[in-house]
Amino acid sequence: MKNNTKVLIIVAIVIFIGILRFSQSMDDFSTYNSEWHGGEEIKSELSKNHTVISMPEIDDLTGYEPEKTAFIILGPDENFSTTEEETIREFITSGGLFILADDFGTGNSILNNLTSEIAFSNLLVLDDVNYWKNSTFPIVNLSISNMSNITLNYPTSLVVQGNSTNILASSSQFSWLSPDGNIRVQSGSFPVIAEIPYEQGTIVVISDPSIFINSMLPFEDNGLLLENFVKNRTYVVFGEKNHTPVVPAFHYLLKTNPYAQYLFAAIFVSLALLYMRRDQLSKNGKNKKDKAHIQDDVLELDEDNIIADILSRNKWDERKVKRFKNELKRK
Repeated sequence: MKNNTKVLIIVAIVIFIGILRFSQSMDDFSTYNSEWHGGEEIKSELSKNHTVISMPEIDDLTGYEPEKTAFIILGPDENFSTTEEETIREFITSGGLFILADDFGTGNSILNNLTSEIAFSNLLVLDDVNYWKNSTFPIVNLSISNMSNITLNYPTSLVVQGNSTNILASSSQFSWLSPDGNIRVQSGSFPVIAEIPYEQGTIVVISDPSIFINSMLPFEDNGLLLENFVKNRTYVVFGEKNHTPVVPAFHYLLKTNPYAQYLFAAIFVSLALLYMRRDQLSKNGKNKKDKAHIQDDVLELDEDNIIADILSRNKWDERKVKRFKNELKRK
């Protein structure tokens, strides 16, 4: 009994450590990442006033009412499929709010399929006057009510070409663009946050996802920026394509997929039945073992009787018979 208790404790500890290990992510901007470069805190802040979901599959966006939902992608690092892009498009056109925060990732691949009025320049914005720490952390003013300014972290700028785009934040006149932080390509003020109406919905483009990482939220109004955009939305959905750890992905699958629920229930019931019948199964196994031993003994007994009978009938030398028998066994 004591040994069984020890085994159960060890198994419980291993399972607990495994759940912790596979419940977190080390990916940049991931809402499952609690480190300085993760987005766990912004998710926690938004959870105070909204239902927040970290969604591993873009296709699942169809399950939410667009007019009540904000869909956020922070720092995309790979292109989306045609089906995923079409899902995002339908979400926005039906009244959804789409917030895309990127700097040097794959954000333009999404924007190119939505609009030609706005894009990321992929050039670094630096500011020699208005900054925190150094010129790669520019401070910019906001044209948003109840907000003053935010601190960026190695941002890019936006290229705005359409008249319908509303610029909400720009760098100061002392800022400049560079491909590598050394060569000065252009000087002046550059847009860094903008919004554009898109049929019944809205697209908000932010040229720096690092505003929302755990280490940058305490600066200026960084922590209030997303809340300002999503304040009228019930659901806030973070796109976590390929950044969802194993345990949360499994939990999300069970919550959203009825087939996965049935399969898990069947496996759970089967294991429970096996556990409840463990004593009977163990007893059956033991009985089979005992029967096998008895059969072996009977075979051995029969063999000895046969040899003894042959010896007595034919008056053969017992030693020669045993030697012959041993030779056969060796072969």
